Amino acid sequence: MILGLACLFVALLVVYFLRTRWYLFPLLYLNFFYFSQRFVYTQDNTYLVMLVVVMAALMLARRRHESCHALMALAITMKLSPVYDGKNVLGMKRGTGVLFVTILSAGLLLPYFIWDNYFYIYRYGNQLKGNWLSAVGAFVVVMPFTVILWYVETRLGFDLEDRAGWGLVPFVMFLGLEMDVARHLLIVLLVPDKRGVRNIAAAAGLGLPELFPNFIRFNSSLSIATAVLVLGLIGDVEKIGWAVVRNDLRHPMRTAGMMLAKVELKGISSGRNAAGCARRPTS
Repeated sequence: MILGLACLFVALLVVYFLRTRWYLFPLLYLNFFYFSQRFVYTQDNTYLVMLVVVMAALMLARRRHESCHALMALAITMKLSPVYDGKNVLGMKRGTGVLFVTILSAGLLLPYFIWDNYFYIYRYGNQLKGNWLSAVGAFVVVMPFTVILWYVETRLGFDLEDRAGWGLVPFVMFLGLEMDVARHLLIVLLVPDKRGVRNIAAAAGLGLPELFPNFIRFNSSLSIATAVLVLGLIGDVEKIGWAVVRNDLRHPMRTAGMMLAKVELKGISSGRNAAGCARRPTS
């Protein structure tokens, strides 16, 4: 079943990339051995199940179908990786938001009343790797990244596809940096990005150590992928326009209100058009 899910996930990737940026698919698999090892030999069961659900949500998001939110909620209950996507409940229709919260409550809270020592699953990984100092360091990196990502999503009007894909990044980036384990970030970066940034980050993190093994160790893949994601986010901020950014920084309460405001998650398909709209500061 796990091998079947791995094949299904790769097939969904091919279908999606053929409809968006086909050249990113071969770029992602410059280090195919890594993923064949993770999916076939190690068999990352929970990750594979979660990734297939996220891909289904992404396909629905591409059709602007509200049910994609329910699948993202289901993915969060399987693996906390997409938990950042939970903030999108602020912009959902009431019925969709209620369903989203219900799925999260059933998947994350009800097991506590069914299984003994349920919360041990959340302590297990941290007990194996990581400590409070590495957690603080990861938080220092990820917290501003998350805030800027939220700001970019708001100003550039990210659509459902963009929000679903980027919803995977902040928490796994924290896990990867806190535990110094690259796979948490690299695996979710396989999820297609029609803008390309997330997939280029994965390709760089995996491909550079493979292409230049004498100069770049594989342990550097986490730092490389994180750096590419940060650079991509800076590029998105530039699309907004530095004048708009400075104006927003001068009015932090207004900007926070804008980010928290309830908006319809339809978004803008073209980053160029979104940037053009964003360059006109609002009063």
